[in-house]
Amino acid sequence: MSNDTDGKGQHYMTIGNIRITTISDTWAGKPGIRIQALSADGNRVFPGAEIPIPDLKSAVKLVGGVARAALDAWKKSR
Repeated sequence: MSNDTDGKGQHYMTIGNIRITTISDTWAGKPGIRIQALSADGNRVFPGAEIPIPDLKSAVKLVGGVARAALDAWKKSR
């Protein structure tokens, strides 16, 4: 996992081929995150989903949903 800042001054982290960017203004007019996929060579960022996170409860629900999906995927691989 690496942390960096993009050309617009937004902080992001890269995990494998996924980039998660903190954005101050989503389509909903609220702060949130953008989740994007990187090309195989890591030189291109594809358009991704913007997820408004107006409060801590929303953040916890998102993390819980991602964790549950990852656990389900892991169980299916066994």
